[in-house]
Amino acid sequence: MFCMRLALPYLPNAIRDFLMWPVASRIVKKWDRPVKCKDGFTMYIDPRDLLGRIIFFYGPIRTNLWEPQTVLLTKKLKPDGPILVAGAHIGYIALMLAQRSAVVYAYEPIPYLYDIARKNSELNRPHSFAISQFALTDHMGTVFMREDTLRSQIADSGTPVSGITIDSFALLDRWALWLLDLEGHEEAALRGAEGTLKTNPPKDIIFEALGDNFVAAINYLAQFGYHFYFIDDDYNSDNIGQTRPLLLFNSRHENKSKNVNIYATLRSEAEVDGFQAPLASRHI
Repeated sequence: MFCMRLALPYLPNAIRDFLMWPVASRIVKKWDRPVKCKDGFTMYIDPRDLLGRIIFFYGPIRTNLWEPQTVLLTKKLKPDGPILVAGAHIGYIALMLAQRSAVVYAYEPIPYLYDIARKNSELNRPHSFAISQFALTDHMGTVFMREDTLRSQIADSGTPVSGITIDSFALLDRWALWLLDLEGHEEAALRGAEGTLKTNPPKDIIFEALGDNFVAAINYLAQFGYHFYFIDDDYNSDNIGQTRPLLLFNSRHENKSKNVNIYATLRSEAEVDGFQAPLASRHI
């Protein structure tokens, strides 16, 4: 199994894709040992999901395995305060940020993902993050999660978890950056942050553009003075770990990628221009 993990990135594309996506979860059903990642940390994984398999096969030899353009943007932002990561999954992005930030607060409501993220935080001290088992939404109380290895989301039925608002813990803090990966529930989470957005808004917010749900989140944030960019995070087995210059787009139609995040910022357009490749600054 270990030899297959090391050999996979060097196989022809067709063979690598066949092993990586359709059948790897059946070949590697369980993996109890942590994977030492070239990113500079060690992680427990769940090989049933896509991110777990990417870390299993590519983690030891490549960096920036997940949402590489988003990670590159966070490096350029140089957050100078606490960071919120909602929908932390098993903690990969939280660990990337914890290496550069003093404080990262992560939230993951799905029980088995939370357990893995907690183990990964403990495994990587002192460059770890605080992890809590809550779903971020627009009210306090029980919500239901439809569990999925990659795209768990709030639903009408499913696993009951505790829901909280961002205002319930963030109102008095000066946040540097929020990352919200909530599978279409971003607007509700932002509505639960109304007080914070009015009094101590983070300079930067990054959230997922899933379907057309991102439009409501953009419209809601616009009233607080944010302007917006699309982040092209299109990656596959051919370009995992490859670093491209940062490129932000001004419309969903211009960016044909299937994997897109939204960058909402209070920074000036000139400052954002400085983060990007030449002639690449185009905002919504």
